[in-house]
Amino acid sequence: MREARSARIKERMSDALGVPKDVALDLPRLSLEGNARLVMENHKGLIEYSADRLCIQTTVGQVSIVGRKLVLRGINRERIVVEGRFDSLEFLGWEVS
Repeated sequence: MREARSARIKERMSDALGVPKDVALDLPRLSLEGNARLVMENHKGLIEYSADRLCIQTTVGQVSIVGRKLVLRGINRERIVVEGRFDSLEFLGWEVS
């Protein structure tokens, strides 16, 4: 209950100050280039990685990518870059108001 209230307050402040919600609420930002390249900023770590499945932790849940020939092109504390052929992208347990 307290976390939901805090998130609502941060969201209102973000709107009032013009600060992007992903920054104010610590949300991940995903960019897709077709179904062959994904860039995720503001992640919390890699949970699973294979040539056909990738699972990434975020502050609001997990992102699961299923595909073929998935390759991590880059990973650091702020960003993950994945290339390959994406068949599905699923958001697991996301709770964003």
